[in-house]
Amino acid sequence: MNVDKSDYDKATDHKRADKIAETTSNLRMVRQAAVNAEKLTADPAWDQFLSYLQAIHSDTEKLAQTCLNTLSDPNVVNPDQLIAAKIAKIRCDDRLAMLELVMKLPKEIKEKGHLADNHLLNLQDIAE
Repeated sequence: MNVDKSDYDKATDHKRADKIAETTSNLRMVRQAAVNAEKLTADPAWDQFLSYLQAIHSDTEKLAQTCLNTLSDPNVVNPDQLIAAKIAKIRCDDRLAMLELVMKLPKEIKEKGHLADNHLLNLQDIAE
C-alpha cells in the first residue's frame, strides 16, 4: 500500500493535534497548581506553618551536630553508642532534606506555573 503526501500530512497533523492537546492539558494543571500555591503562600497560616517547620529544622540541625560530636569523640568506644549515633545522624539528614523540600515546594510550583504560562502561549501559536 502506498501512502501519498496528503494522507501522511493528515496522519501527522492528527498526531500533532493530539500531542498538543495532551501537553496543553498538563500545562494547565501545572498552572492551576501554581495558582493554588500562590493562594497558599498568601495565607498567614502558611507563615505560621513555615515558622513551625523552621523550628523543627533548627532542632534537627542541633541533634545532627550532637550526633557528629558523639561520632568524633575519641572517648566514645562503645559500638552500640556509635551505631545509635550513626543511625540518628542519618535520620536527621533525611529529616532536614525533607523539611527543606517542603519549605521550597510552593516557590518551585509557582516558578513552574510561570514556565507553563509561557509554554501555553507557544503552544497556542503552534496550534494556530
